[in-house]
Amino acid sequence: DVIRDMALWISCDYGENNDKWIVAAPGGRDKRIIILSNKAECISLSFNRIPIRFNLDPLKLRILCLRNNELDESIVEEIKNCTSLTYLDLSRNNLKRIPEELCSLVNLEYLDLSENVFGESGVPQSFGKLINLKFLYLKSGSGYVRIPSGVISRLKALQVIDLRSLLRKCTLFLFRELGTL
Repeated sequence: DVIRDMALWISCDYGENNDKWIVAAPGGRDKRIIILSNKAECISLSFNRIPIRFNLDPLKLRILCLRNNELDESIVEEIKNCTSLTYLDLSRNNLKRIPEELCSLVNLEYLDLSENVFGESGVPQSFGKLINLKFLYLKSGSGYVRIPSGVISRLKALQVIDLRSLLRKCTLFLFRELGTL
């Protein structure tokens, strides 16, 4: 706890900007509603499953980690205007589809949607707008995620893509998409 508090204190300009980073420890005993500050630039609420109310300044928020919180697609309505967002982790939630509204977050460099239950839905065609995306994680524990032709090739900055559970179904497609076959 001391090291965590010290790291937060340093990251918040030695206590001058205490609302800059919001981190809620996983499984905390305090189950009240978290109201997110509009001054926040970095928010991590992983493994909490606590009701969240957003009061965000969409031009300030850069990092949002909501891993393993049993969230559904409605969370995207809350964050779709956060255009400064560069890091978004929505892994291990209850997303049934990849919301098209995510494609408005054009500054994203890191996107983790792995281990959601996508069923037979696919990546929206407008996913190709995420031209700054460097890291994409779509690893699916169940189901098959379709990627429309031409989407991967438009992601020019892409360095890492994780489709591990889809690899058997997508390997040939990816090689053709990337022009290596």
